[in-house]
Amino acid sequence: MKEPTEHLTMAELLAVLLERLPEWPPIMNDESKIRAALDVLMPEPEWQHDCREDIEASLTLIEKNEFSRRRRKQDTRAIAQLLTALKKAQTAKARLPLLQARHFENICNLQAGIAFCERQQGAQEQSLPRKTHPCSHRLFDAVQTAYHLVQLWLVVRRGIYDADNLHQQSPWYKLSAILLGKDANLLPHMSRYREAIDRAHALVGDAEDRRRERDRLLQMVPVRDAGLD
Repeated sequence: MKEPTEHLTMAELLAVLLERLPEWPPIMNDESKIRAALDVLMPEPEWQHDCREDIEASLTLIEKNEFSRRRRKQDTRAIAQLLTALKKAQTAKARLPLLQARHFENICNLQAGIAFCERQQGAQEQSLPRKTHPCSHRLFDAVQTAYHLVQLWLVVRRGIYDADNLHQQSPWYKLSAILLGKDANLLPHMSRYREAIDRAHALVGDAEDRRRERDRLLQMVPVRDAGLD
């Protein structure tokens, strides 16, 4: 029996991200998805528990990301509705006699409320990502998470180096579909993610090459004996 390699599980790595997301009721993951994912990742018996934890954490992260996006949309609508209501109230207040209007303003500062809502809207507009299809974020989450699971459990642990190939029969594609939970054409998303990964690796490689060249040049510089100056 092989000894399991010591590693920081994906579940532990994702815990930091999960802690930063808003509080939501506990998510009950679909057991059939977990079993299907285990069939793709094929962990050894002694690794089953760690692999299952990683799959559960991945499913939870995808769902919490989805809930977080929905929450942002609800917040945006709520701010817009409040701003509309405050502006209507301000118009109605202008029709009050001056003394009553001043009393009302002492109780409820409508202008401050309007300014607050407008600041919130400005901040929300600046933080909005590029417009995409609503489900594309979930697709990206599924593809990205499946890629890292495949890298850990098939490429690193089992040496299956073609597990992340770009075709519909690859473990990466199958696992992405399981995590997504719906039918979709995943290949374009996988291809874009692979290109992003390759660019990141190229940047790291270029930086490493520059470091080695700098070290080589430094080794060529003669070191003076301090006593000869």
